[in-house]
Amino acid sequence: MRFAWPIIALPLQLMISCSHPQDKTGSSDVAVEPLIVGGDTLESRNKMVETYTGILPCADCSGIETHLTLWHDEFVAEGKYELKQNYLGVSKGGQTRFVYLGEWTTLRGNNANPDATIVELMNVHDSSSVYFMREGANLLMLDQNQNVIKSKLNYLLLNEIEIGATKLNYEILENYFLKNTVSPKKNPSVYFVQSKAGLDSLLGIGKTMTNEIRNPDFNTEDLIILAAPATSVQTTIRVDSVKQRGTDLNIYFTMNTADELSYTITPLAAISVQKVGGIRNLNLVSTYEVVATARVN
Repeated sequence: MRFAWPIIALPLQLMISCSHPQDKTGSSDVAVEPLIVGGDTLESRNKMVETYTGILPCADCSGIETHLTLWHDEFVAEGKYELKQNYLGVSKGGQTRFVYLGEWTTLRGNNANPDATIVELMNVHDSSSVYFMREGANLLMLDQNQNVIKSKLNYLLLNEIEIGATKLNYEILENYFLKNTVSPKKNPSVYFVQSKAGLDSLLGIGKTMTNEIRNPDFNTEDLIILAAPATSVQTTIRVDSVKQRGTDLNIYFTMNTADELSYTITPLAAISVQKVGGIRNLNLVSTYEVVATARVN
């Protein structure tokens, strides 16, 4: 029983010499600051856990039921893994369940995309490595040369935060700024606010032509603020979507930087999101991965 790898017969030396140079990425810049606003506490978790699941193709069985867990410290793109696999549709008598334990790391780029984020599981299947590419919050299995497998078969493992997740309605709030009494330490920091007093302690109102400012209705909405430390580089934070999965609230965001400025700014994104109740965890999800999580007490 084995993975349905594409047939590639190359000497080991040739495979190494033709591979795209890889650079291990450094730690992530995204975190969650502990904060008490309007009676709500966010506590940063130092230990991160990512879990992925799916059924991968198999060369001589009906599929490989796969469950992958990645452990790592916050801001660190490497750590320990557990890979559980169950080979489906195998005649009775043979071993069908396997568990692999080892270390994983992150590589940058492959032949097709120099900006790709590659997850390498080391010492799997007779000490060889298995590679995945981050696609949004999910992982796409690659071939042994770290290239995308050209096939109509499914090689995608879904992040469990995506399974059963429901999109929530939200609205971007304009013309607010972070008060100078608030100093974000992380890039970005997240603030979860459920009261008008909490909003007033964090945000000021900018001048507008109409002086029309949209305030959240805290009876039906919560306020989420992403803010970065003051910088002289043009920086924007954009919230792309918000999803609920059970007691988790997933905030998908993008940060972009541009030109140097002659002054400093405090990047900010504020949204009102429909109140759902029972939220215990906030997950910040960047373009490539879950980068931080926080507990809502």
